[in-house]
Amino acid sequence: MKALFLLAPLFAFSLSYEVHFVGLQDPEALAAMKEVSELVSLQERPPASINGLRYRAASDLPALLRVLRSFAYYDASIAFDIEKNYPNNITSIFWCSVRLHL
Repeated sequence: MKALFLLAPLFAFSLSYEVHFVGLQDPEALAAMKEVSELVSLQERPPASINGLRYRAASDLPALLRVLRSFAYYDASIAFDIEKNYPNNITSIFWCSVRLHL
């Protein structure tokens, strides 16, 4: 019974969120980015705070850049923004600036 009370705060204060990738038109590269993103794969286990969400998004940046380089987007840059849409939905947006170099 005590275990239930210890787990209750974890569920009560978790943040639900959505992830959107903006600026990338290549469907294969976009699918690969979603596949390596921990922010996407851990969406069913939301963090307890906005700082946890920021940490997840920042942790994704190196892997997302590797994916873009593997698709020949060598001069790509990625940034993220977290928008708070109250009462209960937070959106994380990755902004991708890509140029194709051959």
